[in-house]
Amino acid sequence: GGGILSKRARADAVLSVLFCAGLACMLVLIMGTYTYNQIAKRTGLVQFNRYNALATFPFKHTENHAPARKSFSAEVKNTILAAEAKITQYAQQQFFCSRPIAAISKRFGKLLGLDMTSSSGVETPIISVGEDWLGTPFKKADVSENVQKTVAFAAQMEAEGRNFVVFENPHKHATHLCYADYYEENRKAVNDALLANDVRVIDIDDYMQQHAIDPKSIFFKTDHHWNPRAGLWANALLCEYLNEHFGYSISTEIFDIAHYTVQTLERSFLGSYGTTVTTLYAEKEDFELLLPKYETDLSVFRSCIGKTVRGTIPETLYDFKMLHWQNTVNYGFYTGSESLIAVHNNNLHDDSSLLFIHFSFGDVQIPTLSQVAEDFYAIDLRAFNGSLQTFIKEKNPQTVVLAYPTTCFSAGETQNDSGKQYFDFD
Repeated sequence: GGGILSKRARADAVLSVLFCAGLACMLVLIMGTYTYNQIAKRTGLVQFNRYNALATFPFKHTENHAPARKSFSAEVKNTILAAEAKITQYAQQQFFCSRPIAAISKRFGKLLGLDMTSSSGVETPIISVGEDWLGTPFKKADVSENVQKTVAFAAQMEAEGRNFVVFENPHKHATHLCYADYYEENRKAVNDALLANDVRVIDIDDYMQQHAIDPKSIFFKTDHHWNPRAGLWANALLCEYLNEHFGYSISTEIFDIAHYTVQTLERSFLGSYGTTVTTLYAEKEDFELLLPKYETDLSVFRSCIGKTVRGTIPETLYDFKMLHWQNTVNYGFYTGSESLIAVHNNNLHDDSSLLFIHFSFGDVQIPTLSQVAEDFYAIDLRAFNGSLQTFIKEKNPQTVVLAYPTTCFSAGETQNDSGKQYFDFD
């Protein structure tokens, strides 16, 4: 008996040493890869996107937008936390071994009896809600500050004679016995406050409830974004609203799926949630490429390349490199979350213009929404470090659409590298 126990003890010790050594190697590789890219970025060894909106669209009073000075201890603490967050994000999204590493971690957790939810962390658990449909519950949020910023921005736009509407992207959420979900409560708080201040709102969640539309029909199973067909459907709803309330005469026929060649890449996409929980809990799903059958002729400036190109929607706005991202398709095929996309539609000559301020949900909307105005602008304030006010003054858009999910209205929303808040409309 003693011999058997001794062998088991030695085996356990060997496994423990191997596991710890593996973790150490992974940490060194992750930090080494991250450090290399940071050095390359600063030395020019590797060319990254260097588009700087601040140089083209400066703030009127730049000093007012400089990050406030903090105490040395607070600055060190924040620097460490920011570095940890970036390393974690880099490891999850860009490190070439990130997915095998995550799979090993999840498998080890499952052997210890940890299920997908409990091992994902209390803050942002990922939950399976039948048929491998993954979602997450949301914490209760204080939305008052960002709502007031939106109210002030809406009032300014209307005072300048512009059309303004908040287009609410629905967010994928789920309930679980172990976690409270405050998504509906947060959404109601946002909408009640906006409507009480006479801000126009297109509430997609409310529309879906009124028309008994199953949320599972518009979202990917393994990702928190909605699918490309939902982007078409959302554009049709938006344009119907513009026609009814702002006097537009946009033909929504171009958003009919019949006007697109649909190429289905079977079992090719593992989304943000699926990547986190790995294929131990999720399977790759189909990804559709929607290629317009109708003629398109666009001149497009994209901040990711820093220049203007002319061509069709697929030639100018789709990123075919994203079809082979880490052995899977990436949602960024549909434009990606870029700081600025400026489109001149060479087939329109009506002086119409529209500014679309968006989160990543807007990525699948932008290519086809670009067809509704002669000049179409899409800005993602998470990456845009210039002055939105200067941009609006120079481009003078007739209509401004703020396409944000209600989940991003929570207080203390993350800021971008330049210190700008997502609701900093200056």
